[in-house]
Amino acid sequence: MSVLAAGATLLLCACTVPPAGVSGIGVDASGGPVGYLMVCHDHVNAAELAHGKDPWDGSWESGGWITGFASIDLAEPGPEWRVTQPLEALTTQQTYTFYGSTTDSSWSTGSVDFTLADLAELQPGSVRYWTGRSPTGYSVVTAAEFQAHACDNG
Repeated sequence: MSVLAAGATLLLCACTVPPAGVSGIGVDASGGPVGYLMVCHDHVNAAELAHGKDPWDGSWESGGWITGFASIDLAEPGPEWRVTQPLEALTTQQTYTFYGSTTDSSWSTGSVDFTLADLAELQPGSVRYWTGRSPTGYSVVTAAEFQAHACDNG
């Protein structure tokens, strides 16, 4: 029986994509969402935005490996990103999750949850990300501070 339980545990562990970095969310000058990724080790090459168990609200693939800092305007990504699912309209009733990933499911970045109300509180150039250091667990810093310190927690 214990061999069977050990095998089941190994199978369950194999289904989890290990974290290689941290995700953040911010806004552009018009208040639209901007995703931030800080890859602490290894790489990612895609990003996803979702809510609940519904299909993606947006997904993008990078033109190459991201091995450090990257940002993506979720509504109008630059030429280094290929849109695989265009950004859907965000609604006030939902909590969204943004994170980086790999197309082969080898690595991911820790996710960041947010609502439209959270976005409304942000200034362009600021990044909201999970640190566990505030009552909500989220901290808001400049993009430069995110780039310099997001990997400090792990």
